[in-house]
Parts: sequence; C-alpha cells; structure tokens
Amino acid sequence: PERKKDVHLTVEDLRRIIAAAEPHLAWALEVEWNLGCRPGRTELFALRWDDVDWNTPAIHVRGTKTRESNRVVPITSDFRARLLVVRQEAKSAFLVEYEGKPVKQMARSLKTACKRAGITYPVCLYDVRHLFATALLNGGADLAAVSALLGHSDIATTQKHYYRLMAGEKARAVGLLPKIAGEQKAGKVVKIR
Repeated sequence: PERKKDVHLTVEDLRRIIAAAEPHLAWALEVEWNLGCRPGRTELFALRWDDVDWNTPAIHVRGTKTRESNRVVPITSDFRARLLVVRQEAKSAFLVEYEGKPVKQMARSLKTACKRAGITYPVCLYDVRHLFATALLNGGADLAAVSALLGHSDIATTQKHYYRLMAGEKARAVGLLPKIAGEQKAGKVVKIR
C-alpha cells in the first residue's frame, strides 16, 4: 500500500519547475497535472494520441493497477487547445515523447529542472498527482469525483490519502451548521466557577 506522504510541492513551485524544464519534461508535467494520472510506464508514458477524444473532450487513461484505473478523464478547453498544438509537432503515437521515441523515465530531468528552478526539497513525478488531487479537493471538488479521476478502486483510498491535506475542511463543515439558539439579549455578566 502507498504510504502517506507529505507533499511540499505547490502550484507555484510546479510552475517554476515547468518554466525551468526541458520541453519534453515540461510537457509531461503539464499532461500529468491536467489528468492526475500515475507517472511512469503504466499511465503517463503509455498515453497515445488515439486515447484523446477530441469531441467530448476527454482522454482515455488505460491504467492497469486496478479495474477503475482504466478510466476516461475529462479535459479543459485550454488543455484541449494545448494538445492540438503539441499534436501538430508529434513524431510518435505517444503524447509524451523525446525525439520521436516513447519516454521510459524522467527522474534525472526532473531533478535538473528542480535545481534550475531553485526548489530545495525533493520532488518526484508522483508529487504532481498528489498536488492534482489536493488542489481539486481544496477547491471544493467532490471526493467521489476525485477518486474516479485518480482511478482509485475505492473512495476510501482517496479519503485516507488526501483528507488530512484538506486545509480547514473540519472548520468549514462546522460552519455549515444552522443556528438553533435564538438571539441573545445583552445582559448581566455571570461569573462561572
């Protein structure tokens, strides 16, 4: 099972890394950010142009970890536009490529980009997936929807890994309670012993 991990990566730091990255890494980070897919050969590096449904618009992530990891992820109109631009220059069937060949790993490129961007804490590609989920949940997205986007087999997995990262969620929940006491009139101060 996946260990709970404190993710230090922020959206602003991810932007800095993308700006400092080589083009193939910058694109891979952008794809992972928009899809929340698992990095590596099973999902991110396995994405093919044939998986893009330009009309819906969505991308079929053919995950293999669980039955639910084989999923369709809706995409924004902005990301669809970016896909169209990148597709024109693609030299292979894969969304993420390097010099026309499918990519197998990017850890070294990511480490170099982080150094260039002045990021002093360790960052791995999986942190982008965690940031994707955390950003959606903190923005008010439904837990079940985020779970489905991540390809988790059970909503409890998503809750276990991400609920603790949702800043202020308990206080927000309590703030939704309707008041049951009537308006109190100002009166005598009573000292409680």
